[in-house]
Amino acid sequence: YFSSFIGIVTTLAMFGAIAGEVGITFLAREIGWKTVLYATATAGLVLTGLIFLLVKDSPAGINKKIMSRPDFWRDVNKVLTSPQIWLIGLVGSLLYLSLSVFAEVWGQTYLRVVHNLSPVDAAKAISMVFFGWALGAPLAGAVADRTGKRIMLLVSGAVLAAICISAVLYIPSMSITNIKILLLFYGIFSGA
Repeated sequence: YFSSFIGIVTTLAMFGAIAGEVGITFLAREIGWKTVLYATATAGLVLTGLIFLLVKDSPAGINKKIMSRPDFWRDVNKVLTSPQIWLIGLVGSLLYLSLSVFAEVWGQTYLRVVHNLSPVDAAKAISMVFFGWALGAPLAGAVADRTGKRIMLLVSGAVLAAICISAVLYIPSMSITNIKILLLFYGIFSGA
């Protein structure tokens, strides 16, 4: 159930991105970016304090298994020398990098300039990427847990995500509906 759990955690993170895409932009326009920055930093400090006070290393009465230092380093070495781990890490990071650069950095501007979308429509279209990832991550996790075919799922997701984002980037004069659908599927396939 590890993959399913990771998918659910990713979904929660994407809901934060969806809220931030529109919410933070709106607040920055209404009350100024410095005020928003200070408010989010303060909220982060409050959350850090609450975590420090409330989260414990282990519940009382639970026996912790202490791993020896050589056993720990042997296991770390096993992970670091696994080609499968490196492939999954590389593909996963490239999927995240392409998504974050487009969705968080220049996607809104690109959609406004190339596809002539209004700022609000561009923000809504970009939020479809995060919504797609929120749907795709737990779905991919569940499929991976049931089938055990993690690499096939990861590679097919990467190829399909590349097709979706390529269509948005290279097909001119696309309707906003088609852009939103492609960005939704880009997010879903990137969640794999």
